[in-house]
Amino acid sequence: MGLLAKPKVVIVEDDAPLARVVKQQLELIGMSAVVFSQGGGVVEFFQQPKVGAHLLLLDLNLPDSNGLLLFKRLQEQRIAVPTIFVTGETDERTKVQSLDMGGDDYLTKPFSLAELLSRVNAVLRRTTSASEDAPSGVSFLEDEFFFCSVRVIPGEMELQFPDGPMCVGKRIFGLIAYLSHNSNVVLPRSQLIRGVWGRFANPRGRSLDQYIMHVRRLFQQQGCSTDQLRTVHGVGYYYQSEGTQALPPRPNEDLEHRSEGTQL
Repeated sequence: MGLLAKPKVVIVEDDAPLARVVKQQLELIGMSAVVFSQGGGVVEFFQQPKVGAHLLLLDLNLPDSNGLLLFKRLQEQRIAVPTIFVTGETDERTKVQSLDMGGDDYLTKPFSLAELLSRVNAVLRRTTSASEDAPSGVSFLEDEFFFCSVRVIPGEMELQFPDGPMCVGKRIFGLIAYLSHNSNVVLPRSQLIRGVWGRFANPRGRSLDQYIMHVRRLFQQQGCSTDQLRTVHGVGYYYQSEGTQALPPRPNEDLEHRSEGTQL
């Protein structure tokens, strides 16, 4: 998508009064907004020549579609747009699934306009800075590589697990690629966050820990070990590449792994 005159947000929301208020608030702070009351027509909108958006606000419960399925259709059509999922559901599994698929954030109804605008601005900062300041070894990556003994296909953002291939979202892929191509060194949290999310990302945010947990859980669910990905307590993370000698055990490492499993 080329540069737009001002940030454009596509709102997919069947609650007409809510969609109208959100559109008005976005326009008041200098953005443009397009509203869809259902999923039909969204994919076709993005497929038009020279049409794009900086952000998608996507309700999960639409009258004619499921937001996750619509998001998957966009991915299948190679339409990449930063996305905040919006829903009245509080089920944590839905939140995890939306992030695992590549969503950038998740907003639970009811929410304040201040929270909405804060999250919109945060995602726009992350994604705009990431596109302007591409992570080393991620955006221009073409060759296949291995992560925790699993083959990774960059062009498809695909992990070839023993039971079959699985496509992942851009954040999970970016994290895996950055770790793999900066292996055998301790990566401070701030370096890893800015390497994947962009140089203006908040280094004290908790998104990194959640995505590390998603990666570990994803591999474990497929019967694959993530022992090569290690937490360095109080510092960051370390990825041991294939065939290299392991680091000596560190104090509190097991405790750190256990505590991560209870953060979500």
